[in-house]
Amino acid sequence: MRRRTDERRLAILTAAHRAFAEAGFRNTTVDDIASRFGGSKATIYSYFRSKEDLFVAVTEEFISGAILEAFDLLDPARDIVDNLTVFGRAYVGAVLRSDVLALRSMVAIEGQASLAATFYANGPARAQGDLERFFAAHRQAGRIAMDRLDLGARRLMALLEAEFLEARLFGAIDLPADEQIAASVASAIQAFLDIYPLRDAGR
Repeated sequence: MRRRTDERRLAILTAAHRAFAEAGFRNTTVDDIASRFGGSKATIYSYFRSKEDLFVAVTEEFISGAILEAFDLLDPARDIVDNLTVFGRAYVGAVLRSDVLALRSMVAIEGQASLAATFYANGPARAQGDLERFFAAHRQAGRIAMDRLDLGARRLMALLEAEFLEARLFGAIDLPADEQIAASVASAIQAFLDIYPLRDAGR
């Protein structure tokens, strides 16, 4: 029974994600979402109290899930350069995904402060916190000098996003190949290490 419940919840989230991405939050009704997954408004309300709650769940499923999985790869016990490389490839691949970009664009277009705050809290803010804790551990171990952890985290994410994100947001390029992402990440990490040189070979 639990599996069926989870599958139905995911079906609702998937339908809501597509509806929000195509029509925007304001123009999407609960009826629209119900028709997409072949259920009823009552079924949706048995899982979510409101359309706003449903949007929060969508961001957690499709934004937090995609992006925060990359941050789960951060491990202060590993070589910092190797670890940032693995993380960077996963992070760039996640932020360039069509479903993530669609919700990001929708939030920007809607111009609703509450939606923007929800999106930010469930994605960028949580991700930055993970990166700050990662750098804090390396700083404490004497491997990297970084006065402001928040600024260091933002700089790394900005460098990782710099080559492809804007072009993807405007639909100017397709999703880059793995080889292109790997090369871009290597360049971004080198630029980052030029700002924050490692001590003791970063180990």
